[in-house]
Amino acid sequence: MSTLFILGVGVFVTGIAATAVVFIGLSEAADPNHSRREDLTEWEWSQIRELRKQNQDDGAE
Repeated sequence: MSTLFILGVGVFVTGIAATAVVFIGLSEAADPNHSRREDLTEWEWSQIRELRKQNQDDGAE
C-alpha cells in the first residue's frame, strides 16, 4: 500500500514539474529577446504568436 502511495506522489510531482516546464518554456519563447522564430517548432510558434503580438502592443503604448 505504501508503495502505491509513493508511486502516486511521484507521478503527481512529475506531472506538475512537466506542466511547469511547458509553461515556463512558452513564456520564454514569447519574448523575442530570448528566442527567434527560426528556433521555434511549429507548435511553439502557434502557441506564442498571440503572446508576442500582445507584448509588442504593450510596448508601443
